[in-house]
Amino acid sequence: MAMIASMALSQSSTFSVSSGQAIQDAIDSALPGDTVEVQPGLYRENLEVAKAIVLRGIGYPVIDACGDASAIILSANGIIITGFNATNSSNSGIEVQSNDNILADNIAFDNDYCGIEIKDSCNNTLIKNNLRKNGAVGIELEDSLSNTIKGNIAERNGEAGIELEDCSYNRIQENAAINNSNDGIELLASFDNVVMQNIVSKNKDGICLEEKSKNNTIKNNSIINNHIGGIQLRDAFGNIIERNELAGNSKGIFLEFCEDNIMRGNHVHGNQNGIHFNYYSKKNMIFRNNLSNNSNFDAYDESSGTNQWDDGTVGNHYSDSIMRELDCDDVGYGGICNKSLSIPGGSSMDRYPLITWNENQSEG
Repeated sequence: MAMIASMALSQSSTFSVSSGQAIQDAIDSALPGDTVEVQPGLYRENLEVAKAIVLRGIGYPVIDACGDASAIILSANGIIITGFNATNSSNSGIEVQSNDNILADNIAFDNDYCGIEIKDSCNNTLIKNNLRKNGAVGIELEDSLSNTIKGNIAERNGEAGIELEDCSYNRIQENAAINNSNDGIELLASFDNVVMQNIVSKNKDGICLEEKSKNNTIKNNSIINNHIGGIQLRDAFGNIIERNELAGNSKGIFLEFCEDNIMRGNHVHGNQNGIHFNYYSKKNMIFRNNLSNNSNFDAYDESSGTNQWDDGTVGNHYSDSIMRELDCDDVGYGGICNKSLSIPGGSSMDRYPLITWNENQSEG
C-alpha cells in the first residue's frame, strides 16, 4: 500500500490515500491525533474509525458500502470527519456510536435507513451536512443527549428529515428540512430539546412532537407550505411553542391529547386552519399570537373551556374581519379589546383580544 506520511511540528502524522488504495488501512495505521486525508474517487469499503483521528475528504470521495452495513462507523470519542460522500449502505451512511465527535460538510444519500445516525451518544456536533434521499431519515438521534445539529440540509428522505427518539438536551438549529415524505422534524418521547431557527417546508407535517414528548422549546422556526400540519403535538406536555412563522400549511398548529403547553408570539397566517385543539387537549395557554387570514378559521377549540386563550392580561390578534365584527375599542385598554372573543368549537374565550399585532407585541 502506497501512502505518504508527513510529520507535523506537533508530532502528528498525515496519511494521504488515493483512489485504488484502502482507506481502512490508513485508518488502522494512524495514531490518535493523526489525519487521514482521502483524495477524490470511489472507494468501495465499509469503514470503522476506532481512534480519535481527523478523517478528511478532498473533493467528496465516495464511500460506497455496496449495500452492506453502514458506510462509516465512528466508534471512538473525539473523531473529526469532514468532506465525505457516504452512500449505498443497508443501514446508515455515517453511524455514530461514540461521543465528542465533529461531523462537518459531509454528504449521505441513498442509504437504506439513515443519512447520519447517532445512537447512545452525547456531545456530538453535526454542521453543514447534506442528507438526502435516504430510505427513512436524514438525521436520527436515538437515546442520545447534548448533541448539536446545526446548519444541515435534510431533503427528500423516506420518512423524516430529522428525528429524535428518547433524546434530551439536544439543540436542533438552523437546519433545512424540506420535502421529506412524513415529518420535517420529529420528536418522539423526547424532552428538554431546543428546536430553533429551522426552515421546515414541503413535508407532510412540519414539526411533530409525539409519545409524551415534554418540556421542549420550539421557537423562531419558519414552517411554510407543509401539506398537512405546520406544528403537530400529539400526547405532548409542557412544551413551549413561540415566535414561529406558520404559513401555507393545511393546519398551522394542531394539538390532540395535549396538556400544559404554551403557545406565544407565533405568526400563524395564510393557512387553511390556524390553531386547532381537539376535545382532549386541555390546560394549554395561548397568547400574543397573530392568528390572521387563515381561510377556514383562525382558532378552533373543541374543549369545554379548559384552555386559556390569554395570559390574564393579553390575548391574541385575529383577522380584521373578526375584529370588526367584535366591534370593540381600546379606550383605556392599551390596544386590548374591551370585549371578549368566543373561540369557535366549544366554550373557550379570549378575554383580552388584541386589536392590532406587530412583532414587538410577540415579545411581551
